Amino acid sequence: LQPRVKLPSEIVPQGQFLFNDDFKYDEKAVKKKLLKEGTFQTLEKISGIFQGLEVFDEATADKALHDFVEESGLGFGAVMPPVRIAVSGQQSGPDLAPVLAVLGKEKVIARIAKTIQKFELS
Repeated sequence: LQPRVKLPSEIVPQGQFLFNDDFKYDEKAVKKKLLKEGTFQTLEKISGIFQGLEVFDEATADKALHDFVEESGLGFGAVMPPVRIAVSGQQSGPDLAPVLAVLGKEKVIARIAKTIQKFELS
């Protein structure tokens, strides 16, 4: 959070997702990045990749995402923002790989599943 937070009052709004699984989703981000055709299938594939990782840390999560982008032919803009929204509710924030590592594999997978369930039929 440190590179993105300039004032102490910004810590809670930008970091609430770290402490609360019932965070609010940024509605503009959901409409702009999450509710696009194919996004939920992409999130399901990424969740499956994460499930298959024996070690889930910043480096392995980052490599898994980069490998997926390269192999799928999708751009980073089609992959990273939906993952960030799924795990944090926000389109912007701290670097994604450290966030994934801090949250941990089980929580990341659960949040992706929750996001798909919440918005797929919207």
